[in-house]
Order: sequence, then C-alpha cells, then structure tokens
Amino acid sequence: MILILFAALALGVCGDGSRLGTTAALHDGCRDASMSLVQSQASRRGTVAAFLQLGPKPWEERYYYVGAHHKSGTELLRAVMRHAFDTLHAPSSCHYWKPGVKPTPAHFITSTDHDAYCFDRLDIPIQFDPSANLQRFAAAKGAAVLRELPIRGVHAVRKPKDMLISAYCYHHRGQEYGDAVAPWPEIMSMSPVQGLMALWPAMSGIIQDMLDFYTNTSSDEVFHMRFEEVTSSSQAFDEVVQRLFRFLFAPAVPESDLSRMWQAAKVEDLNSNPTYANAIASSDHSNKDDCMQAAQESLLQLDPRVVQILKDTQEQLGYSIENWPDALRS
Repeated sequence: MILILFAALALGVCGDGSRLGTTAALHDGCRDASMSLVQSQASRRGTVAAFLQLGPKPWEERYYYVGAHHKSGTELLRAVMRHAFDTLHAPSSCHYWKPGVKPTPAHFITSTDHDAYCFDRLDIPIQFDPSANLQRFAAAKGAAVLRELPIRGVHAVRKPKDMLISAYCYHHRGQEYGDAVAPWPEIMSMSPVQGLMALWPAMSGIIQDMLDFYTNTSSDEVFHMRFEEVTSSSQAFDEVVQRLFRFLFAPAVPESDLSRMWQAAKVEDLNSNPTYANAIASSDHSNKDDCMQAAQESLLQLDPRVVQILKDTQEQLGYSIENWPDALRS
C-alpha cells in the first residue's frame, strides 16, 4: 500500500482522482487522502519507519546452538534463552534430546514448533542440546556452513565437583527416577560417599564432554555461561545475560529489543524475589542446602583418583583451585 501511495504521488495523482501540476503543492483533498492511507498503514504496522526498517531475522543470518550438561545449569540457561527467542517471536527450534520422543518443557527453547529432532532437521537454525558435545556442535556448524551462515553458541559451564554433588542430591530424592545416570532405586538410600562414587562413571563422561567443549570452541563462536557467575547476585545475573544477548543477537537486534529480552529473562534470577515462578523452582531442580553441604564435606573421602580429576578439571575450566574444595553454589 505504501508503494502505491508513493507511485501516486510520483505521478501527481490525488486520492480523489484529480491530477497535480508538476510543481503544484498537494491540495487539501489529496493531502487528506495521503495522510489517511499512511495512518491506516501505520496503525497496522506500528509506524511507517518501523515497517521500512524490517530486515532479516537473527535466525536468518546466524545459526544458534544452546548447549548444556546434566547439573551444569541446564534449566537456567534453557529458560533464559526461551525468554529471548519467545520475545523475538522465533518460529521454531529443534532439540538433541532423544529421536522420536516429544520433548518435555525442560528440553525446548521456543514455545512454538519445538518437537523436531535436530539430526533430522539440521535446516532449523535454533538448536538446543541438553547433553552438549563437539560432535553435535560440529553438525550444527556444518549445517550453518552449507547455508553460508556463521554460528553463535552459548554453553553452560559449572565446577565439576558441584555438578557431581548436585547430581547426587537431585537423584537421591528421587528426581528423574530411572535415568541411566544413577543406579535405581539404590541411589535413594545411599550415603553421600556411596552416592557420589555410584554416580561418578556417568558424571565423569558428562564432565569430560563439558571440558572438551570448553577447550575446543572459539570465543568468537561460543559464549560460556558460568553457573557460579550468573547466580552470584542479581547484578551479576543482569551483566551476564546482557553480555550473552549482545554476543548472540547484536547488531541484528536493536538495543530496545535486547532490553525487552533481558527484562523478560529477569524472572530466572535466582537471587530475586523467591516468589517468582522461575524455571528452576517450577521444575524442582533446586536441592536442599543440608544435602549439598553433607556431600561437599564428603568429597575428600572419595577415591583419591576421583578427587584429583575433579580438582584438575576445575582448573582446566578456568576456575581457581585455591583452597580446594572451595564453597559450592546449590
């Protein structure tokens, strides 16, 4: 409609069908008709300027890979990114959860069209991997290369000892009953030392995947979101999420929309009003402090080889090991 209006003005034709001279000013009837058409279009689009500035969507210019690991802050990262993509009205996403299985809310990052398995639909540029590894990131990156697009990723990172402790307390209280990471139902009656050692075979592989991803991806492609940093305070949450969104979406997304995304994600701040219905609270992923502390105090009673791996891996992930085992965050 705007193009029709511009063509009419270029030809000197008024809204009432009369014709202007080549140097004449618009008479009232023509001006009113023109303004009416513009106002009608503006009411549908917001403003003419906004309509004319519409360009490619972020997912038309980049691939997005959101990766996490069991007890690395998966639920927090997934929820933050879901707020971002929903705010931008992302049309679809895929997941690397299980082929042929419809994902639960814990395994998708867009509210719309999120059931596809990524290996079946690598053409979908928004991808969520709750068990991130380099093979799947390479698949996503290869799909991006085929479309001549760059890739941007975000990866959840956490201290390995805290992941192991959190996994014990989580499964010890019966969560995700039957999951292959833990022995069932024995884990529910195991002491911290017994439970941590029973979980170690599975968790050691998960921790190794996290380390491999951290050490073999570049900083221009992947933003590593540390659980300890993003949960340390409300100010830290704001700073980390704002840096994350700018890394992923700027300059394609303007500052005004980045701000709206950040405001939407603030509900996931674990230091905010505890009555907020954030994703971790609603999914019962938060563990009790007394269990976490008991498991922390049991760390040095584990097999010395396990203790050394946990310590070494923490350092390789860029964390300090001074005064190890240092205080944990639940």
